[in-house]
Amino acid sequence: MVRNSYYKCDFCDCTVRFRSQIGAFNIPINVYCPKCNCHISGVIDIGDDPQSIREHVIGASEIESDEAEYTLELSTEFLVDKCKKNSKSDKPELTMFLRSGPLDEKRTERRVELLTFVRDADYCINTIENLYNLLENDDVDLIRKYFLESSNGFVNSFRENIDYNKVINKLDAMLAVKHFVNSLLTPLMPEGVFRKLYDIMNVKVRGIVQSHTSAFMDFLKQLDGDSVEAYLYRIPKFIVDYIKVVGQLIPLYDNYSKFDSIDLNKSGISTMSVDEMVVIYKKGYELLCDSIDLIVALNNISHHGTYDNFGCGKVDFDKKLNGYPSKYVKYQEVTNNDYDLFDGLRGKLNNIIRNAEGHNSIRIDGLNQNITFTNKRKGNVDTYTISFLEFGKNCIDLFVAILHIWEFYYQTIKFKSVFIDEMTLNYGK
Repeated sequence: MVRNSYYKCDFCDCTVRFRSQIGAFNIPINVYCPKCNCHISGVIDIGDDPQSIREHVIGASEIESDEAEYTLELSTEFLVDKCKKNSKSDKPELTMFLRSGPLDEKRTERRVELLTFVRDADYCINTIENLYNLLENDDVDLIRKYFLESSNGFVNSFRENIDYNKVINKLDAMLAVKHFVNSLLTPLMPEGVFRKLYDIMNVKVRGIVQSHTSAFMDFLKQLDGDSVEAYLYRIPKFIVDYIKVVGQLIPLYDNYSKFDSIDLNKSGISTMSVDEMVVIYKKGYELLCDSIDLIVALNNISHHGTYDNFGCGKVDFDKKLNGYPSKYVKYQEVTNNDYDLFDGLRGKLNNIIRNAEGHNSIRIDGLNQNITFTNKRKGNVDTYTISFLEFGKNCIDLFVAILHIWEFYYQTIKFKSVFIDEMTLNYGK
């Protein structure tokens, strides 16, 4: 069903028709006035039936009219056509649902799964925050108690196949929490990502352990476990922040696998807050930059025999990696290769975006749905323009890259706990 409502911008009096694709889920609103570029935000609350729909809009006021200068399409599930100026010669309009393509049962199931996750996001946020706070405070007994006694249906389904009485020490608790949270996050993983995470665990890291056992042990012995663990606790905090905004990205998830076929001149998105995504991008950028030393060490072991051999003999590992002019340059250079450990990590960062955010040099073109980032440095000015859709996909890609990093760190600390710290692994046996 499509619903038409009419609004007037609170700042320039431009009139717009909101053409909303109504479904079973609320519709976030993040659009811009076609004339003055002021941000118009809010939500369409679907309620229980079409008669109970309520529109809560900030930046524009509803008017009694059936005409407007422009049309802005709104949809929580589908891509929209970019803002257009109305004319009497306009042809009949297809709904956003019909434009989305032929019915695909698997695609529809994934979209509904993601929408349901967003609806229940408060539970996921609360659970992830609490479980990792307990883990950081070594409250193993409370973690075990939660998994054994929680009445939540998702936890109940896990109890059918997992004996949580075996969560005895911190290593067991870490594995149980990571396993559970990974399953919670499955709807946020584009197709194929879960398999890649499994490969990191069962093929890449395990392969290094089996083929280069002595070199891997030497690396673990000198590894600062506290700093690795501290980094591991930063990742759930980022994931929580991402969950809070992921409902704005559903049309991009729905088109993730066929993104290259999208007409970026015509198609857009009506749910995404650029400001909030810039914050997510910055946090993900910092996490990725800070992560890469561990992956370099594992790659060196895999391809050159020891963690401190970069292909030209052994060197001081820390001195080598600290010798780059910036974390960004280091990240770009060490991932610029064909080694499979860096798959999923290449080309994920743009320092113009990062630096423009730090200097508040971001210009949003709401009419054409473009963002221009400007970085001024030492007399030089670098600019980078990207569409809303491309930037939203970049944020999804960053999230996926961080899931890859998380798995590498998690597997490394697990092996260190068992082989170096001599902790007994009970969970999963």
